[in-house]
Amino acid sequence: MSKSHLPHAQLIATLKDLSPDGDALAQLIALVAALRPDDADNALLANARFTVLCEMIEGDAALRNHLRGCVLALFAGRKQVSFFADSGILPNTGFFSELWRRIVQRIFPALNDTNYLRDGVNLIFHRRDDHVWLDALPTTLKLRFWQSLKMTEVRDHPALLESLSQMLDATDVLATRIGAMGLEPELIRLYPRIEERGSPFLALAVETHQLSAGYRAYLAGGAAPAEDERQLQVLIDQCRQVIGRIRARAAAVGTSLTLTYLIRRLDQSLNRLEILARMLAMRHQLAEPDASDLPLVELWVEFLGHAIHGESQRQGIRSHVSRTIGLLALRVTDNASRAGEHYITTTRAEYFSMWRSAMWAGFVVGFMALLKVYSGKADLAPLGFALAYAMNYSFGFVFIHIMHWTL
Repeated sequence: MSKSHLPHAQLIATLKDLSPDGDALAQLIALVAALRPDDADNALLANARFTVLCEMIEGDAALRNHLRGCVLALFAGRKQVSFFADSGILPNTGFFSELWRRIVQRIFPALNDTNYLRDGVNLIFHRRDDHVWLDALPTTLKLRFWQSLKMTEVRDHPALLESLSQMLDATDVLATRIGAMGLEPELIRLYPRIEERGSPFLALAVETHQLSAGYRAYLAGGAAPAEDERQLQVLIDQCRQVIGRIRARAAAVGTSLTLTYLIRRLDQSLNRLEILARMLAMRHQLAEPDASDLPLVELWVEFLGHAIHGESQRQGIRSHVSRTIGLLALRVTDNASRAGEHYITTTRAEYFSMWRSAMWAGFVVGFMALLKVYSGKADLAPLGFALAYAMNYSFGFVFIHIMHWTL
């Protein structure tokens, strides 16, 4: 073997060892281990190994069939709803409950159940930095890999049909959750119109259930669905508009960890429902003459990227805290910037106007300081001192506010 092939020796050996009679999960774990660079930031090595993988399955039909068989076997007989509906999406436990769960599981790791596709994927991409080298791979290379497997040749394979059925179950689960989250008291408090008018979140759930029922009937051999995903997309956009109004309202009256966590989870759920609905629609369009599988492959690559990235961070304590607190800080900063606009001047006249305003406010603060000194010399009980200091500061700051001066 030449020196240039040494970095890929394990990958080549693993590919040659693929067997249709072997354990699909174990073989995929070994394959990803051979693809994974020791340093997750080594994007060049990951790119080179992935390119070798694509070249080998493109040039060897038997190898392609073996690898495709492993992928189909991974899906066959496993529960997939949690993979499609939950991977990469925050749970409904709340910020602090999720933080505690991650701390406990860091000490006592949970056991993986290989009957679930989600746990199987977690075993394949078991390192917390796997998303780093996967994200560094060019999208064109990822598309090349999935297209080189030629999954359209087995589009009616029982494992894929069962996967479609469970994907429909996942859309129902997501839609039901979105409808429930849209009626959370924290959202209604900021946007009461959700109760006064027809909630787009509830309408979204109804439309999703109708659409999935039509697709299920089609999979069972019935007529093509009378509806497509376009009406569902309209409702998803309406839900996002409501979320935008809630964010604007929260920026004015204040936000909280609960609200920030809820909106983030709602955003993630809407994005996941949208991509699943588009994937299902693309899958049915493949039955049309001259239909290309590229749009479906692109959606599948996008979904896998989100799911694997989210799963790799599922146990990360730092990532959970930093992302949620980061969103909260953004809201607070935005609110503070709105309140602080009157401190900014752009012209000479505005500068001197603010200078005079600050001068008068400074005079009042100086007067308040003198009153505090004299109050401290008075012969008062502790409660008297507290009341004197409180009244001094409260009257002073209220006076500054009434006079529109700048402190």
